[in-house]
Formats: sequence, C-alpha cells, structure tokens
Amino acid sequence: MGDYGYIPIFGVEPFKNVAGAPLTTVNSFNLKTTTFGGGANNTRNNLLVTLWGNLQFSETFSGTVLAGDLLQPVDASVEGSIAEILPGLANNGFSSFADSRTSFKLSFVQNSDEDPFVSSPLMGVLNPPGELKNAYKYLAKAMQVAISAGNPVGVLTTFKKSVLDLFMWRGAFCTGGSPIAQITALSGTLAAGNIFFLPLLKTSGADGVLPVFYPSLVLELIATGDVDAVNVYLTALAAGDFFVPVFFSPTATPASGAAWFAEITWPHSTPR
Repeated sequence: MGDYGYIPIFGVEPFKNVAGAPLTTVNSFNLKTTTFGGGANNTRNNLLVTLWGNLQFSETFSGTVLAGDLLQPVDASVEGSIAEILPGLANNGFSSFADSRTSFKLSFVQNSDEDPFVSSPLMGVLNPPGELKNAYKYLAKAMQVAISAGNPVGVLTTFKKSVLDLFMWRGAFCTGGSPIAQITALSGTLAAGNIFFLPLLKTSGADGVLPVFYPSLVLELIATGDVDAVNVYLTALAAGDFFVPVFFSPTATPASGAAWFAEITWPHSTPR
C-alpha cells in the first residue's frame, strides 16, 4: 500500500484533531502520515480550510461529492525516529508558513505509482475572499428581488457586475526536482464551485465531516422549477453561508516519491 505526504506552505488553516484521538501511522521514512481524519481550526485567516481525496462523485450529477477522505498534513502528528532526531522540525517546522485569504500553496507526494493511497482530483474547501463573497451575496439578493416580482427563475435580473468569476481562479502546478528546487513544467487542471453551475458548499469540513453540497442552481434547482427551493438557496447565499469547492490535480502523474506543488490564487487581489 502506498502512502502520502501533504505539507501546507501558506494560506492553509491549521490542522485540528476534532476527534481527540491519535490518527497517525508512520511510513518507511518515519515522516509522513498515512491516515485520514481530524479537522481544521477555522481561524478565518486562510483561504484553504480542508483538503479531501479519494472522492466519490454522484452518478446523477458529477459536481457533487458523496464520499471522500480528509487529508492530514505532515505536521499534524509525527512519530518515530525523525521526531527524536529533529524534535520540533517534523511537526511545527512543517506547519503553514504564512496566512493568506486570497491564495494557498501546498506540497503533495505519493510514494507509490502502482497502488496510490490517494486518488485525484483533490478537493480543497475554500473560505471565499471578501470580493467574491460580497459579489455572491449581492447577486443572490438581486435574484430574490426578481423572483418576488413574479419572475420565477430570475432571468430578468439586471446584473450590475460580471458573473464570470468561475474563470477567475488561477492554478499553478510544478514538481520538485531536488530537495529544494521546483520545476515549473507540470501542468494541472482546476475547477471551482460557483453560484450557477458547479455547486457551492454549506459546510467546510472543519468538523471532520465531509462537506455538504448545495444543489446546482441552474442544473438542479431551476431545472425542476422549485421556486421555494431556489429561495432557500439564495437566502443562504445572501447571508454569506457558503464555501467554495475547488477540484485540482496534475495532468501528469509525478514519479513515485516526487513531490508536486499546487498554488491556487484569487487574482487581482493583494497577495496574502
């Protein structure tokens, strides 16, 4: 069986073992965790709240995840000789370096190509930056006004701001060529939830439980003509009660044991 290592570099909420139980096993390097679970300390200071792998998608609507494993970062709990030789480095030393509300970066490695421990894509749960959250809140309120005026699907809403946010997210992927070098030759794929099509999330998974998805506004709610359900969805968004899922993976599988890096950013905002 393979194993994985996940190192948060910046913009990632700290790990929190909400179950209050040791969850870590140690691989042959006495360094990386190979178990799942825990949760996150949702400080609201970072973009990425939780990270999930081994996703099982709905057969009726592929944007919804029915099951998955919450990934633990390396710094969550380290046991074995590495902790004795370098006390404090393997845990606190590999924790996130800096906070960021507009971007995050992480390193991920799997030590087996033939029997990977975590399948891709990975799903990050994002606490949306203020610019995006405010845009969705405004749009949800505007659509509710249109519905109350007798327009059941909100198509007569006059948009005062572009809704092309789903194309705003930017992903950069690379792989590790040496212990410290990064080679920017690895491409990847990225898709983020949005107010219309790919669903948003009700919960962040910080409690260790798989996030709950809202229905897709266009492909599920409006398609059924359920005005009450549309209003419930828009009311939640207008209150700011949502998170953004982002699905990402490298387009080519790195060699066994080679780290790959993913940096996902909300552009046109001041970094960090």
